[in-house]
Amino acid sequence: MTRFVVCIDNEGYEVDLVRGKLYEIIDDYHAAQNGMVRIVSEDGDDYLYGVNRFIEIDVPQQVVFALSSMRRNRKK
Repeated sequence: MTRFVVCIDNEGYEVDLVRGKLYEIIDDYHAAQNGMVRIVSEDGDDYLYGVNRFIEIDVPQQVVFALSSMRRNRKK
């Protein structure tokens, strides 16, 4: 299942994170144990940030599909 968060705090990471932007989560048990979340950036790479910078949200399956399609098309 694909999960998403919205950035609510980008202080100190203004270049890397955009407040109000939707980011996909990559499940990472060890990161979660340390209060971190692994997110996918615009370039498709993943990075760790403090979980307190984000709020997890429910995204309708149609939106998940649309975002996945957009990501695949960008990589071509």
